[in-house]
Amino acid sequence: MACSRKCLSLELLSFWCLISYVQARPNAEAMALLRWKETLNQSSLQSWTLELSNGNLTSHVHSHCKWFGVSCNKDGSIASINLQGELFGGNLSNLDLSSFPSLVSLNLSHNNLKGDIPPQLGLLSNLAYLNLSLNYLSGFLPVSLANLTQISLLYMGNNLISGTVPKGLANLSLYEVHLSINNFSGPLPEFCQKAPLKYLTAALNNFRGPVPKSLRNCTSLVRVRLQNNHLTGNLDQDFGVYPNLNYIELSYNRLKGGLSPNWGGCKNLTQLKISGNDITGNIPGELGNLKQLGVLDLSSNQLVGEIPKELGRLSTLNYLSLSNNKLSGLPAIIFKSLQWFYPISDW
Repeated sequence: MACSRKCLSLELLSFWCLISYVQARPNAEAMALLRWKETLNQSSLQSWTLELSNGNLTSHVHSHCKWFGVSCNKDGSIASINLQGELFGGNLSNLDLSSFPSLVSLNLSHNNLKGDIPPQLGLLSNLAYLNLSLNYLSGFLPVSLANLTQISLLYMGNNLISGTVPKGLANLSLYEVHLSINNFSGPLPEFCQKAPLKYLTAALNNFRGPVPKSLRNCTSLVRVRLQNNHLTGNLDQDFGVYPNLNYIELSYNRLKGGLSPNWGGCKNLTQLKISGNDITGNIPGELGNLKQLGVLDLSSNQLVGEIPKELGRLSTLNYLSLSNNKLSGLPAIIFKSLQWFYPISDW
Protein backbone atom coordinates (compact mmCIF):
# COMPACT_ATOMS: atom_id res chain seq x y z
CA MET A 1 0.00 0.00 0.00
CA ALA A 2 2.81 2.42 0.91
CA CYS A 3 4.46 1.65 -2.40
CA SER A 4 1.23 2.40 -4.26
CA ARG A 5 0.86 5.77 -2.54
CA LYS A 6 4.47 6.62 -3.29
CA CYS A 7 4.12 5.70 -6.96
CA LEU A 8 0.92 7.73 -7.21
CA SER A 9 2.67 10.72 -5.62
CA LEU A 10 5.51 10.48 -8.12
CA GLU A 11 3.06 10.33 -11.03
CA LEU A 12 1.23 13.39 -9.73
CA LEU A 13 4.52 15.23 -9.28
CA SER A 14 5.58 14.38 -12.84
CA PHE A 15 2.24 15.52 -14.20
CA TRP A 16 2.48 18.79 -12.24
CA CYS A 17 5.99 19.40 -13.55
CA LEU A 18 4.80 18.79 -17.12
CA ILE A 19 1.89 21.21 -16.72
CA SER A 20 4.22 23.80 -15.16
CA TYR A 21 6.63 23.48 -18.10
CA VAL A 22 3.86 23.80 -20.70
CA GLN A 23 2.59 26.93 -18.93
CA ALA A 24 6.06 28.40 -18.42
CA ARG A 25 7.20 27.98 -22.03
CA PRO A 26 4.73 30.51 -23.51
CA ASN A 27 5.62 33.03 -20.81
CA ALA A 28 9.33 32.54 -21.54
CA GLU A 29 8.65 33.26 -25.21
CA ALA A 30 6.50 36.26 -24.36
CA MET A 31 9.12 37.71 -22.02
CA ALA A 32 11.82 37.28 -24.68
CA LEU A 33 9.70 39.29 -27.13
CA LEU A 34 8.92 41.95 -24.52
CA ARG A 35 12.62 42.38 -23.70
CA TRP A 36 13.36 42.75 -27.41
CA LYS A 37 10.50 45.22 -27.85
CA GLU A 38 12.07 47.52 -25.25
CA THR A 39 15.17 47.88 -27.45
CA LEU A 40 13.30 48.62 -30.69
CA ASN A 41 12.31 51.89 -32.28
CA GLN A 42 8.73 50.96 -33.09
CA SER A 43 5.10 51.96 -32.77
CA SER A 44 3.29 48.91 -34.14
CA LEU A 45 3.81 46.54 -31.22
CA GLN A 46 1.40 48.09 -28.74
CA SER A 47 -0.46 44.79 -28.42
CA TRP A 48 2.69 43.19 -27.01
CA THR A 49 1.69 43.25 -23.33
CA LEU A 50 0.86 40.39 -20.97
CA GLU A 51 -2.65 40.18 -19.57
CA LEU A 52 -3.22 40.30 -15.82
CA SER A 53 -5.39 37.92 -13.81
CA ASN A 54 -5.87 38.72 -10.08
CA GLY A 55 -2.76 40.89 -10.27
CA ASN A 56 -0.60 38.13 -11.77
CA LEU A 57 0.68 37.59 -15.29
CA THR A 58 -1.42 34.97 -17.01
CA SER A 59 0.17 31.95 -18.63
CA HIS A 60 -2.73 29.60 -19.22
CA VAL A 61 -4.61 31.90 -21.64
CA HIS A 62 -1.60 32.31 -23.95
CA SER A 63 -2.27 36.01 -24.41
CA HIS A 64 0.89 36.44 -26.51
CA CYS A 65 -0.74 34.35 -29.25
CA LYS A 66 -3.02 37.33 -29.90
CA TRP A 67 -0.15 39.75 -30.34
CA PHE A 68 0.39 41.53 -33.62
CA GLY A 69 2.58 39.46 -35.96
CA VAL A 70 2.62 36.41 -33.67
CA SER A 71 1.02 33.02 -34.33
CA CYS A 72 1.07 29.97 -32.07
CA ASN A 73 0.70 26.23 -32.50
CA LYS A 74 -1.95 24.17 -30.74
CA ASP A 75 0.20 24.00 -27.59
CA GLY A 76 0.41 27.78 -27.30
CA SER A 77 4.06 27.98 -28.33
CA ILE A 78 5.07 30.59 -30.90
CA ALA A 79 5.31 29.05 -34.38
CA SER A 80 5.46 32.20 -36.52
CA ILE A 81 6.71 35.78 -36.16
CA ASN A 82 5.82 38.04 -39.09
CA LEU A 83 6.78 41.71 -38.74
CA GLN A 84 7.39 42.40 -42.42
CA GLY A 85 7.39 46.04 -43.48
CA GLU A 86 6.87 47.60 -40.04
CA LEU A 87 9.98 49.77 -40.56
CA PHE A 88 11.12 49.52 -36.95
CA GLY A 89 14.76 49.99 -36.02
CA GLY A 90 16.94 47.91 -33.74
CA ASN A 91 19.04 44.78 -33.93
CA LEU A 92 18.72 41.04 -33.50
CA SER A 93 21.30 40.62 -30.76
CA ASN A 94 18.71 41.61 -28.13
CA LEU A 95 16.30 38.88 -29.20
CA ASP A 96 16.82 35.66 -27.24
CA LEU A 97 16.23 33.22 -30.11
CA SER A 98 16.83 30.22 -27.84
CA SER A 99 13.41 30.93 -26.30
CA PHE A 100 11.56 29.81 -29.46
CA PRO A 101 12.12 26.05 -29.97
CA SER A 102 8.84 25.70 -31.92
CA LEU A 103 9.43 28.58 -34.34
CA VAL A 104 8.74 27.54 -37.94
CA SER A 105 8.61 30.92 -39.70
CA LEU A 106 10.51 34.16 -39.02
CA ASN A 107 9.86 37.15 -41.29
CA LEU A 108 11.53 40.42 -40.28
CA SER A 109 11.98 41.75 -43.81
CA HIS A 110 11.67 45.37 -44.93
CA ASN A 111 12.57 46.99 -41.62
CA ASN A 112 15.53 49.02 -40.37
CA LEU A 113 17.38 46.31 -38.48
CA LYS A 114 21.13 46.82 -38.14
CA GLY A 115 24.08 44.94 -36.71
CA ASP A 116 25.18 41.34 -36.96
CA ILE A 117 23.10 38.25 -37.60
CA PRO A 118 23.29 36.27 -34.34
CA PRO A 119 24.66 32.70 -34.40
CA GLN A 120 21.69 31.78 -32.17
CA LEU A 121 19.62 31.49 -35.34
CA GLY A 122 21.17 28.06 -35.74
CA LEU A 123 19.30 26.91 -32.62
CA LEU A 124 15.91 27.18 -34.34
CA SER A 125 15.80 23.51 -35.28
CA ASN A 126 12.22 23.67 -36.63
CA LEU A 127 12.66 26.79 -38.74
CA ALA A 128 11.47 26.33 -42.34
CA TYR A 129 11.22 29.95 -43.50
CA LEU A 130 13.71 32.74 -42.72
CA ASN A 131 13.36 36.20 -44.26
CA LEU A 132 15.71 38.98 -43.14
CA SER A 133 15.82 40.79 -46.49
CA LEU A 134 15.57 44.55 -47.02
CA ASN A 135 17.30 45.62 -43.82
CA TYR A 136 20.73 47.02 -42.96
CA LEU A 137 22.18 43.88 -41.43
CA SER A 138 25.96 43.57 -41.63
CA GLY A 139 28.74 41.23 -40.58
CA PHE A 140 28.82 37.63 -41.81
CA LEU A 141 26.34 34.84 -42.32
CA PRO A 142 26.76 32.59 -39.26
CA VAL A 143 28.11 29.11 -39.95
CA SER A 144 25.41 27.89 -37.55
CA LEU A 145 22.77 28.44 -40.26
CA ALA A 146 23.89 25.08 -41.63
CA ASN A 147 22.18 23.54 -38.56
CA LEU A 148 18.74 24.59 -39.84
CA THR A 149 17.92 21.17 -41.22
CA GLN A 150 14.22 21.99 -41.77
CA ILE A 151 14.70 25.21 -43.69
CA SER A 152 13.51 25.43 -47.29
CA LEU A 153 13.20 29.20 -47.92
CA LEU A 154 16.11 31.55 -47.18
CA TYR A 155 15.88 35.29 -47.89
CA MET A 156 18.91 37.47 -47.08
CA GLY A 157 18.87 39.94 -49.99
CA ASN A 158 19.25 43.72 -49.82
CA ASN A 159 21.46 44.00 -46.75
CA LEU A 160 25.11 44.84 -46.04
CA ILE A 161 26.27 41.29 -45.31
CA SER A 162 29.87 40.46 -46.29
CA GLY A 163 32.25 37.51 -46.25
CA THR A 164 31.63 34.08 -47.69
CA VAL A 165 28.42 32.07 -47.72
CA PRO A 166 28.90 29.01 -45.45
CA LYS A 167 29.50 25.87 -47.52
CA GLY A 168 27.24 23.94 -45.18
CA LEU A 169 24.18 25.67 -46.67
CA ALA A 170 24.61 23.39 -49.70
CA ASN A 171 23.66 20.46 -47.45
CA LEU A 172 20.26 21.93 -46.64
CA SER A 173 17.01 21.15 -48.48
CA LEU A 174 16.58 24.63 -49.89
CA TYR A 175 13.96 25.44 -52.51
CA GLU A 176 14.71 29.16 -52.59
CA VAL A 177 17.95 31.04 -51.88
CA HIS A 178 18.00 34.84 -52.11
CA LEU A 179 21.33 36.60 -51.51
CA SER A 180 21.26 39.51 -53.97
CA ILE A 181 22.51 43.04 -53.25
CA ASN A 182 24.97 42.41 -50.44
CA ASN A 183 28.76 42.39 -50.17
CA PHE A 184 29.29 38.63 -50.33
CA SER A 185 32.59 37.35 -51.70
CA GLY A 186 34.19 33.99 -52.34
CA PRO A 187 32.51 31.06 -54.12
CA LEU A 188 28.85 30.20 -54.35
CA PRO A 189 28.02 26.94 -52.55
CA GLU A 190 26.97 23.90 -54.59
CA PHE A 191 23.25 24.38 -54.13
CA CYS A 192 20.60 21.98 -55.48
CA GLN A 193 22.12 18.79 -54.09
CA LYS A 194 19.57 17.96 -51.37
CA ALA A 195 16.35 19.43 -52.78
CA PRO A 196 14.95 20.69 -56.10
CA LEU A 197 16.12 24.30 -55.99
CA LYS A 198 13.73 26.64 -57.81
CA TYR A 199 14.95 30.17 -57.13
CA LEU A 200 18.58 31.26 -56.86
CA THR A 201 19.29 34.99 -56.72
CA ALA A 202 22.79 36.16 -55.85
CA ALA A 203 23.15 39.23 -58.09
CA LEU A 204 25.13 42.37 -57.32
CA ASN A 205 27.72 40.90 -54.98
CA ASN A 206 31.41 40.07 -55.27
CA PHE A 207 31.11 36.32 -55.70
CA ARG A 208 34.19 34.82 -57.33
CA GLY A 209 35.22 31.45 -58.61
CA PRO A 210 33.44 28.97 -60.86
CA VAL A 211 29.72 28.69 -61.39
CA PRO A 212 28.57 25.82 -59.12
CA LYS A 213 28.74 22.53 -61.04
CA SER A 214 25.56 21.41 -59.31
CA LEU A 215 23.52 23.89 -61.37
CA ARG A 216 24.05 22.01 -64.63
CA ASN A 217 21.67 19.21 -63.65
CA CYS A 218 19.38 21.33 -61.49
CA THR A 219 16.37 20.92 -63.78
CA SER A 220 13.98 22.32 -61.15
CA LEU A 221 15.26 25.89 -61.61
CA VAL A 222 12.61 28.52 -62.31
CA ARG A 223 14.47 31.79 -61.78
CA VAL A 224 18.22 32.51 -61.67
CA ARG A 225 19.89 35.88 -61.12
CA LEU A 226 23.69 35.82 -60.87
CA GLN A 227 24.53 39.05 -62.68
CA ASN A 228 27.16 41.58 -61.62
CA ASN A 229 29.62 39.27 -59.93
CA HIS A 230 33.01 37.83 -60.89
CA LEU A 231 31.93 34.28 -61.63
CA THR A 232 33.93 32.20 -64.08
CA GLY A 233 33.01 29.17 -66.13
CA ASN A 234 32.10 27.82 -69.51
CA LEU A 235 28.60 28.75 -70.60
CA ASP A 236 28.01 25.69 -72.75
CA GLN A 237 29.35 23.26 -70.14
CA ASP A 238 28.13 24.64 -66.82
CA PHE A 239 24.46 25.05 -67.74
CA GLY A 240 21.98 22.46 -68.92
CA VAL A 241 18.37 22.27 -70.09
CA TYR A 242 15.80 23.64 -67.67
CA PRO A 243 12.18 22.84 -68.57
CA ASN A 244 10.75 25.11 -65.83
CA LEU A 245 13.13 28.06 -66.20
CA ASN A 246 11.42 31.35 -67.06
CA TYR A 247 14.14 33.90 -66.21
CA ILE A 248 17.92 33.81 -66.15
CA GLU A 249 20.43 36.64 -65.98
CA LEU A 250 24.17 35.97 -66.02
CA SER A 251 25.32 39.39 -67.25
CA TYR A 252 28.58 41.03 -66.25
CA ASN A 253 30.56 38.07 -65.03
CA ARG A 254 33.60 36.38 -66.56
CA LEU A 255 31.93 33.57 -68.46
CA LYS A 256 33.48 32.09 -71.58
CA GLY A 257 32.46 29.46 -74.12
CA GLY A 258 29.66 29.47 -76.65
CA LEU A 259 25.89 29.65 -76.67
CA SER A 260 24.75 26.05 -76.64
CA PRO A 261 21.77 24.99 -78.78
CA ASN A 262 20.47 23.49 -75.51
CA TRP A 263 19.11 26.90 -74.54
CA GLY A 264 16.44 26.27 -77.16
CA GLY A 265 15.14 23.49 -74.91
CA CYS A 266 14.20 25.89 -72.11
CA LYS A 267 10.66 26.19 -73.44
CA ASN A 268 9.29 28.44 -70.68
CA LEU A 269 12.05 31.03 -70.87
CA THR A 270 10.78 34.62 -71.05
CA GLN A 271 14.06 36.46 -70.42
CA LEU A 272 17.61 35.44 -71.33
CA LYS A 273 20.32 37.94 -70.39
CA ILE A 274 24.02 37.11 -70.78
CA SER A 275 25.55 40.50 -71.67
CA GLY A 276 28.99 41.69 -70.62
CA ASN A 277 30.83 38.36 -70.68
CA ASP A 278 33.28 36.75 -73.11
CA ILE A 279 30.88 34.51 -75.03
CA THR A 280 32.14 33.45 -78.44
CA GLY A 281 30.83 31.67 -81.53
CA ASN A 282 27.50 32.00 -83.29
CA ILE A 283 23.99 32.60 -82.03
CA PRO A 284 22.28 29.20 -82.34
CA GLY A 285 19.12 29.09 -84.42
CA GLU A 286 17.54 26.93 -81.71
CA LEU A 287 16.82 30.12 -79.75
CA GLY A 288 13.98 30.55 -82.23
CA ASN A 289 12.19 27.71 -80.41
CA LEU A 290 11.68 29.87 -77.32
CA LYS A 291 8.08 30.81 -78.07
CA GLN A 292 7.62 32.76 -74.83
CA LEU A 293 10.85 34.75 -75.00
CA GLY A 294 10.27 38.48 -74.50
CA VAL A 295 13.80 39.71 -73.69
CA LEU A 296 17.06 38.60 -75.29
CA ASP A 297 20.24 40.45 -74.30
CA LEU A 298 23.51 39.09 -75.67
CA SER A 299 25.29 42.45 -75.93
CA SER A 300 28.97 43.10 -75.16
CA ASN A 301 30.36 39.67 -75.93
CA GLN A 302 32.49 38.19 -78.73
CA LEU A 303 29.71 36.69 -80.86
CA VAL A 304 30.30 36.43 -84.60
CA GLY A 305 28.47 35.44 -87.75
CA GLU A 306 25.00 36.20 -89.02
CA ILE A 307 21.99 36.72 -86.83
CA PRO A 308 19.90 33.58 -87.38
CA LYS A 309 16.65 34.01 -89.27
CA GLU A 310 15.02 31.65 -86.75
CA LEU A 311 14.81 34.56 -84.31
CA GLY A 312 12.04 35.86 -86.53
CA ARG A 313 9.80 33.15 -85.08
CA LEU A 314 9.89 34.83 -81.68
CA SER A 315 6.51 36.54 -81.83
CA THR A 316 6.63 37.60 -78.17
CA LEU A 317 10.10 39.17 -78.40
CA ASN A 318 9.93 42.88 -77.55
CA TYR A 319 13.49 43.62 -76.40
CA LEU A 320 16.59 42.58 -78.32
CA SER A 321 20.13 43.77 -77.60
CA LEU A 322 23.00 42.41 -79.70
CA SER A 323 25.29 45.46 -79.64
CA ASN A 324 29.05 45.31 -79.08
CA ASN A 325 29.56 42.00 -80.85
CA LYS A 326 30.80 41.11 -84.34
CA LEU A 327 27.51 40.07 -85.88
CA SER A 328 26.12 40.74 -89.32
CA GLY A 329 22.71 40.83 -90.95
CA LEU A 330 19.32 41.26 -89.35
CA PRO A 331 16.25 39.46 -90.69
CA ALA A 332 13.55 42.06 -91.29
CA ILE A 333 10.91 39.83 -89.70
CA ILE A 334 12.56 40.36 -86.29
CA PHE A 335 11.35 43.96 -86.25
CA LYS A 336 7.76 42.81 -86.32
CA SER A 337 7.17 42.73 -82.56
CA LEU A 338 10.17 44.61 -81.19
CA GLN A 339 9.58 47.59 -78.92
CA TRP A 340 13.25 48.04 -78.02
CA PHE A 341 16.15 47.15 -80.27
CA TYR A 342 19.82 47.92 -79.73
CA PRO A 343 21.59 47.58 -83.10
CA ILE A 344 24.62 45.49 -83.87
CA SER A 345 26.62 48.42 -85.20
CA ASP A 346 27.63 49.79 -81.80
CA TRP A 347 30.91 47.97 -81.64
